[in-house]
Amino acid sequence: QKLECCCLNMPTDMYFMYQPVVTSLLPNVTSEDVDYYFGIGNQGIESDLVGIISTWLFYYAMMHFMFYGLGSVMRWYVTIVWPKAGTNHVSRDMTVDHIKTSEYAFPLYTCVPVIGDFLRKKGLTVTCSSLEECGGIAQSSINFGLFLIFLELIVFIDHYYLLHVWKWGKKHLRHDVHHRYEASHEMTTFTGFAFDAVDGFSQGFGLVLCQLFIPVPCYFVWALSLLIGAWTMYIHQGVPTLPYPMMGADYHFVHHKFNWYNFGFFTVFWDWVFGTLKHPTKDDHW
Repeated sequence: QKLECCCLNMPTDMYFMYQPVVTSLLPNVTSEDVDYYFGIGNQGIESDLVGIISTWLFYYAMMHFMFYGLGSVMRWYVTIVWPKAGTNHVSRDMTVDHIKTSEYAFPLYTCVPVIGDFLRKKGLTVTCSSLEECGGIAQSSINFGLFLIFLELIVFIDHYYLLHVWKWGKKHLRHDVHHRYEASHEMTTFTGFAFDAVDGFSQGFGLVLCQLFIPVPCYFVWALSLLIGAWTMYIHQGVPTLPYPMMGADYHFVHHKFNWYNFGFFTVFWDWVFGTLKHPTKDDHW
């Protein structure tokens, strides 16, 4: 007899990214099999444990597909449209260093979406399975806006106070590993994931925290997760610039160059609120 796991407010219908992906790639696998092997539903401790492993493997593969696939396409596009950009002159050895540093960190990075999904499977998040469950398109859109605002705040606090100001955080979370890369000819899309593992994990964990108290449809979270990965690579390639108040690549370059400005992620809003905003000048270029 299966050992049942107690869960709080477990939703009866749950949807996850791997369900349609696995069933389309492996047509002989049923949706019930996917649910069991990914730990969806209250199917016992064995399903939970296998589900954690399967979920980790899925996201680990997805992360590599984005890193090498999308990252390489973005690099190629920059060479065509902005051939003089500094990112096109990164040495092969430096690029290999970016990739090695990222690969060391990927196993822990992957735990961020795994934790978020596990909490949802156990009814511990407020993420919805549909627009209707979240109150309709208008309410879902409002909630998603709040989700982004609080996510940006969490990232800002982590990035500024924990990684740059707090001495313990600076010493043990090793954000300096990422800040080895300061000049335009030292950064590419691959630099976007070149953090010490715990450092990168801490900056990504805000996505889990926001799911605990702001209800948004699950596919909003999926889309945001993919956007975060792409945006992380974009802001390290230097081009193109974006209009204020977006945290374009030029604003993030100022962060790498001066170290004490522009700690936001998608926007510079919280930098403006806390006085850490620095606009790029004609001398701050790629």
